[in-house]
Amino acid sequence: MGIERKRFFLKKSKKYAFRIAVAHVFPTGTFLGALGIRFLENCFFTNYSAEVVLAVLFFWALYRPRLISFTVLILLGLWLDIMETSPFGWTSFIWTFFGFLVWSQRRLLIKAPFGMIWGAFSILASAVILMNGVVFSLVYGCPFMLGRTALIILTTVAIYPGVFCLLSYGDRKIVSGIFQGGSTPRGVVDVQSGAG
Repeated sequence: MGIERKRFFLKKSKKYAFRIAVAHVFPTGTFLGALGIRFLENCFFTNYSAEVVLAVLFFWALYRPRLISFTVLILLGLWLDIMETSPFGWTSFIWTFFGFLVWSQRRLLIKAPFGMIWGAFSILASAVILMNGVVFSLVYGCPFMLGRTALIILTTVAIYPGVFCLLSYGDRKIVSGIFQGGSTPRGVVDVQSGAG
């Protein structure tokens, strides 16, 4: 009787560990996918396109903040600074600062209607993109391009509803769907109810 019971709990704990791993890998995978989109945009649209990474980071920092690894964000930001010849550490700072701002307003936004969430994203993303443009113009000694910055802000704000729909569908089907029939682990928040 004791051996069968141990096997049952061991089998159940392996399934649970796998579910937890998948729940943590999915947000990071979508973030890496957004980075891939950023590289494609930079290759074909010469830096005049949306910041998909900010939209993905906003979604995960708002709805599943414990599934985002800020260590991964910092390392990816440093790698991106090397690849794009940006000031070293700037992208890591921007991403962690943006994630912290979203996380700090989470209680207000988690139950808010989509219009308010989109407005909050618009304000935060606009501030980050403007700050990014000012820093780059100061570091590289070039004039601040207001038209380019405005175009990036408009495209970033315009894509957020689509990014939100895709990520919430993936979250419902993959992350939340993994835990059906079992208990939801600490830190995993239901996107619809906001309960965790």
